[in-house]
Amino acid sequence: MPRKISPEAFFERANNNVAIEKKKDVVNGKQVLKELQPKTKQNYARALALWDQYEKQNPGVSPNIIETSKDYIMSVALGIEGGYGSVKPGLGTVVQYYKDFTAGWRRARMEEEQENEDKTEEGKKELVKVISPIVTLSTSNFIKYELYNILELPLRKRLRRYGSQIHFLHLGTLWWKNDWFVLPKPRRRPELWALTSAIVFSTSRIGEYIESTCRIGSGRGLRFKGTIFAVFRNKCGNTEFAVQLERDAKCMTFTPDKRPEHALHEGAETRPLFCNPMLVIVAMCIARNAFRDYKSIDEILALEPPEDEQMVHLHWNPSVLELPFFEGSDGKMETASAFGRYLREWGFRAGYNEPPTVHDFRAEGLILTDRNYSQDTRMKQGGQRDPSVYRDHYAANNAGVDGQATFFHDKNHRTDITDLFRSLHITRNPELWQSLPAEKRHELEQSAEFKDVEANLEKFSDNALSKNERKELQARKRKLISEALRKCREEQPARLASKVDAYKKECTGRHRTIFERARKLMPVRDRLASSMFIVATIRSDAGKAVLQDLVELYLQEEEVAFRPGLELDKCHCLRKTDSQSAATRWRHIYSCHRKWLKKDHELVEFCFLCSIWFVDQEGWNVHCQAHLNKPETIPTQCNPLTYGGTLAAPGFCPDCLGNESLPPEIRMQQFLETAEWKDHIHNQHSEDSKSLLCPLHKLHCGESFMALQELQFHLEDVHCVGFRSNLKRARSVGEGRAGPAKRKRVSRRRLSRWKKEDLEYGFVDESNTFRNQTKRSSHSTPAKAPSSTNSGFSPTPEIISDQNVIEDDTPPSSWCGESKNGSDSEDAFSDGANDEDWEFIDDVTISESGEVDVNERNDNFQSINFHEESWLGLRPECASVMRVQLDPALSAHKDEQNEEEEEEEYEVEKILEARILWRKLKYRVKWVGYDDDQKWYNAANFKNSPHKLYNFHKDNPAKPGPSQRLKYWMNCWKEDRDAEDHPDDNKPVDR
Repeated sequence: MPRKISPEAFFERANNNVAIEKKKDVVNGKQVLKELQPKTKQNYARALALWDQYEKQNPGVSPNIIETSKDYIMSVALGIEGGYGSVKPGLGTVVQYYKDFTAGWRRARMEEEQENEDKTEEGKKELVKVISPIVTLSTSNFIKYELYNILELPLRKRLRRYGSQIHFLHLGTLWWKNDWFVLPKPRRRPELWALTSAIVFSTSRIGEYIESTCRIGSGRGLRFKGTIFAVFRNKCGNTEFAVQLERDAKCMTFTPDKRPEHALHEGAETRPLFCNPMLVIVAMCIARNAFRDYKSIDEILALEPPEDEQMVHLHWNPSVLELPFFEGSDGKMETASAFGRYLREWGFRAGYNEPPTVHDFRAEGLILTDRNYSQDTRMKQGGQRDPSVYRDHYAANNAGVDGQATFFHDKNHRTDITDLFRSLHITRNPELWQSLPAEKRHELEQSAEFKDVEANLEKFSDNALSKNERKELQARKRKLISEALRKCREEQPARLASKVDAYKKECTGRHRTIFERARKLMPVRDRLASSMFIVATIRSDAGKAVLQDLVELYLQEEEVAFRPGLELDKCHCLRKTDSQSAATRWRHIYSCHRKWLKKDHELVEFCFLCSIWFVDQEGWNVHCQAHLNKPETIPTQCNPLTYGGTLAAPGFCPDCLGNESLPPEIRMQQFLETAEWKDHIHNQHSEDSKSLLCPLHKLHCGESFMALQELQFHLEDVHCVGFRSNLKRARSVGEGRAGPAKRKRVSRRRLSRWKKEDLEYGFVDESNTFRNQTKRSSHSTPAKAPSSTNSGFSPTPEIISDQNVIEDDTPPSSWCGESKNGSDSEDAFSDGANDEDWEFIDDVTISESGEVDVNERNDNFQSINFHEESWLGLRPECASVMRVQLDPALSAHKDEQNEEEEEEEYEVEKILEARILWRKLKYRVKWVGYDDDQKWYNAANFKNSPHKLYNFHKDNPAKPGPSQRLKYWMNCWKEDRDAEDHPDDNKPVDR
């Protein structure tokens, strides 16, 4: 015992303590308020904001008046939006709103008292009146007994449910075997599964390992320093891994020494590898270099405790002690809100209309713990201090008593029946709709409420000041769609999985085929989709292979690193492809390797289904016929599928596939672009729209329908072929613009790249060459969708051979440059032509005198007179056909230059329409020698016909058009005229 001292000596020792200096800073007469969590502050602020609004609408009211208090809480109850499929809020929700208001009011008064303590009598403000206890009690009783009956508020909207073993297995099967969701980073897949396993097996709350929603921004959660990793020898003499996790349990902020701990291990019995929680945890630790003394998989698996020791502690690397054990996408502590959203969407994909939650698994775990362990053990495991919490909130109403066995004095009492009945609280439909079926979607679009929202969106679209209104309408539209989907899911009939027919019209399993179509792009996930379900241990050959794949998956930057057949070594140019995005990389490699093969072969085709290149017509025809002979090798879904930015499967035309009179290479025509595929589908189907038989009846399904609309619904749901517009409607030509368009920033990275390479472009007169070209075949006309031979892109000439350098949204100033010869083209973009000022004009008018008036925010654009002799002297029939090409003297890529010189060009006969689509100017044209084209092209596709664009905008002054680009076409026309008048000076002009 310590030595006893007198009171005088005690305070003398206190006065001599160095911390006595801090006493004068903290000891004062101010009230000390309880520190609130961020979520609690938000709830108080929301409640007080509601009162402020109520006070504005009803001046002079006071919460100390019973009548006012009743009226206020009833107004709040009527304004609360119900959840869980009910429009009415629950009784507990209304009670909580009133508690937040009274507590927030009381807190606000305390804070005002604190502020007044530091002010003089003149500066003090009037305090809010404390709400009388009589008023609060009367209002609470009004909610529970009167308002409850008047509004028919439900007592409980969600009964206790239990997440059992079968639900965990369904989630795991989808996660590793058939999940089509693209996560932000590949490492998120093992991380989220490790977190889910830890929560389920330890019966923890959602905020005990990660940052709780009540502790937003606190960063609290499990870190490496709160865990212990060990290797031990089990009772059978086998070596196992184990980890002990500390849980930041509820109401234990000031008693960290009392926080519950839980141990995870490999399991006493051998199960499928995805059920082993230590497998993903070991992979995470190895990938993060978390072990101090061991770095490789072989070193970890070779560990065995000494014969005189049962368990050996593996120390963490000091650099990871403060890091979160379960990281989020941003590298910080995982948050409960983000994980909850992942788990909910994950449950929908697994087939649960009401997905299981973390608390559902916790309830089931506590029931099983109570059955096998004592009450004290259950309370410690659950982080509870009151034994009545389990009885009132977790225990099932079915006590699990086998009455028959008890009555007949049987030795064995059954518990499995009650366990199975508990699992039925969470039902699953293996064919759960992931989106609105075509028929239901059509019904929604025809509803009066949906049409009203669409009409209001169009009404506000032309008002630049209606941003908030548009947001509200779009939120209302999304709610209508989600509500319609929820109702469809509730009414959807559930069939046994063994009875599911993928080709029935009511089956909407196209989402569940995405991973099967894309798995060849991800070798690691492809292997894990089968190896994770092998019954083995970690140290077996199968377990070691899975561990290596998990480490590799964790370290990947993106799930799709490259496309088979389009590897990095097939890029033959000098450009670096490592830094390119997946969407850009595969296109560039495909184009580059195809050009390289075209040097020696006339035909070059790539089968995106088999990832094989073909360089002869006969071999390609035989390969296409082989696919047709085995329909199972052709996807049932005909749409182009892009996964992780990379084309996983090309698009096919169902009418062409089912037409046996066509050659195999035409039936197997591949579409790489969704827009080209849709145009081809629309044109092809409109030719024979009377057939009520599915065009793929001989390859995949043999259904016939009673009406054309039923056939279209079938094609959209099963074969992913849509004939109707999306839920967004495009603006018609005569409707004008939607107000000032937002400025679109040009990629600085791309512009700096041009400046570094110092590319220059010139116009070359190729009219004679173009006029002498022979007529193209019907398969390469602009009106037809191109085959894979032309890369699926537009057949019009490209500005430059590499589409990755210059895109449609590139400002003209960046690809035309400035004239160096002092010609009139020098000022084509000299006025306000920087990329920050590039915008669409708002209006174009032509006066009787022929003067163009361009109304736009860029006032530097000058008016141009159409009646000047320099503009009217050009004869359209003598206009040269211009083409922009890379200057050979400055080109470092000869292969690309040669390929560009071989590209076919098409002459514009007439421009039919102009429209602004997605803030870009588009034209619909008629090409010389072909029918009207239904596709929309960028202005950059018509460098060979500048006078056509000039005449179109002159004859159609109300049509939209960018002022700077219109001025550029006029300068091109003038130089074209000068070249015709002076043929001796016909030289390339640098812009």
